[in-house]
Amino acid sequence: MDQFQERMKDEDVIFHYTNSLVALENILFHRKLRFSPLRNMNDPRESQYWFFGNSVKVDDISRKKELHLGMYLNEIRADKYKVSCFCVKKVLEGSKSEILSADPECYGWNRMRMWAQYADSFRGVCIALSAAAIKTRIKDQLGEDTLLIGNYVTYLPDYYQHDLALRRIVDIDLIGDEDVDLRQSAEASIKENLERFFLTKPIDFRDEGEYRIVVHDPDEKFEYLDISKCIRGVLLGYQCHNVYHDIVRNLCDELGVECRQHRWVAGRMTLLKLCYRLGKGSDRELGESG
Repeated sequence: MDQFQERMKDEDVIFHYTNSLVALENILFHRKLRFSPLRNMNDPRESQYWFFGNSVKVDDISRKKELHLGMYLNEIRADKYKVSCFCVKKVLEGSKSEILSADPECYGWNRMRMWAQYADSFRGVCIALSAAAIKTRIKDQLGEDTLLIGNYVTYLPDYYQHDLALRRIVDIDLIGDEDVDLRQSAEASIKENLERFFLTKPIDFRDEGEYRIVVHDPDEKFEYLDISKCIRGVLLGYQCHNVYHDIVRNLCDELGVECRQHRWVAGRMTLLKLCYRLGKGSDRELGESG
């Protein structure tokens, strides 16, 4: 039995797909993982401006306050929380946990769509990490009181109705009170709806089986997390060039983790040890470990 592949099935292990340059020059070399604001996401639902408000008629003063509150909500939502995205086997649909695929051999590391879409068409890298270790490291780096959530993304069959209700979290009666601090009200509204803002996506994305870790960053100073003790393995796409193999092996030796290469063998995906070079123009497989 391949003990490495068995360890990759642990529910605590989450997978980050990226291209070779980002993986080798940044994540593995510096041993740091980037957390990005929603403003930098490619999903327009997350990165673009939301209009917050109610459909009821209000006076001009309340409307002005409503608009200001909406600006604060957008600023906090898009800039004051940082996100890092991973792939897992499971997804959540509503409150029900489901297996992403009927294939019992579908895991976070052998997801064809993820290799093709995020790992440079199988030329990139998939880094296996411990979700629990990442959360612990965030607390170590930012403090025990840091607000963070880590969970599976829920995929919404009708995200429009969900977002419509979310855009109406503005309390007209509340903002009519002159003593209310609009920024504090916006911060409280975001905190009360963290999972609805950060852990929901349209059902079109469900094949990604995404897991997210979200960190509150009110001062906008947090960007990179030291993950030197969080990495559990490094996987290369089957088209990742051999020129990177020695570099990856050296980095993995320094980190004390194993590295493998994703390959298609006998009609299924598996993880093999890396090639080594026998001579000019010649490679040989070390084979699957056991």
